Amino acid sequence: MLFFLPVAIGFCNLLELYVMKRSMKHIISVFIILLLIGLGHSTFMRNFTWKNEISLWIDVLEKAPGVFRAHHNLGRYYHDHGHIQKAISEYEKALTSPLLHRKNEIFLTYYNLAQIYADSKDYKKALYLYHRALYLNPSFPPLYNNIGTLFDSQGEHELGYKYLIEGARRDPNSNEINYNLGLYYLQEALPEKAIYYLNRVSIEKPFGERVLSVLGIAFKQKEQLGRAVTYFKKALKKNPRNIKTHLHLAEISYRVGNFKQAREETARAIELMPNENTFRKIAEDLKRRDRSSNLQPRAAIVIPLMSELCLYKSEILKEWSNLLEEKSLQLKGEPGSNE
Repeated sequence: MLFFLPVAIGFCNLLELYVMKRSMKHIISVFIILLLIGLGHSTFMRNFTWKNEISLWIDVLEKAPGVFRAHHNLGRYYHDHGHIQKAISEYEKALTSPLLHRKNEIFLTYYNLAQIYADSKDYKKALYLYHRALYLNPSFPPLYNNIGTLFDSQGEHELGYKYLIEGARRDPNSNEINYNLGLYYLQEALPEKAIYYLNRVSIEKPFGERVLSVLGIAFKQKEQLGRAVTYFKKALKKNPRNIKTHLHLAEISYRVGNFKQAREETARAIELMPNENTFRKIAEDLKRRDRSSNLQPRAAIVIPLMSELCLYKSEILKEWSNLLEEKSLQLKGEPGSNE
């Protein structure tokens, strides 16, 4: 505004100066009108550039194609909106860009690119990129969390644990790191240590329901079944559709002799399974014999309960089918039927 104020005053002075020369006054007036039309049109066209984030960064790259930050931010936009191949392309262009604002800011591009490859289960490439990011910025705690969980998922549990512990040392309040350390200790059947870390995780989104359910598993491992039930029920209040939580409650109910409640919880779990693939996945998880079995409901209890409920449901459906078939035959014999 301060830039255009003296310009506007200047035009007003010109008009006053040539107030007696009508031709000059008209020329100045036409010039002002044309100038306003031109500026208005430029503003209108510029609005298309500022329409959204992607149009703005594309415009930046058209004017300065070698700028690192523009490629990175455009890649981040594509990443957030699910355009993975475009995101990879922009991140890779950013990594080869000669125009950096700070030498160490490139670590974030390595980090984001590693996340893409981790999500697509290309763990070897993801680990390589995470380590490149770690070399550039060893004080970024999420790197230790992501590297640790990747190593753990590949069966290198001790190496994964070391990275998680280092991450916790650098950021003791990280929800992700504390949660993953809690899972590690539960898989090792060390519930006391698991509870220590899980109690440091916020019960708000996105960890609320998950951490409550995992705390239930921890107290179940400690044979404190009452407290386990309390946490499982709190978890179900946040997410009543969690199949595994219902099965954990079914197991506990069966162990304490409440067989009716055990069947009810099992029935709820089965009703929540949307298809055969989910049913198969749950059954496979229950039958695991590795360290992750410490996170699962006890198969020796839950599988027979599920089998019993499925058999009962099958018999009921068969009876209903027979009844409907009988009614259908009766209808065919009545006057006015189509047969």
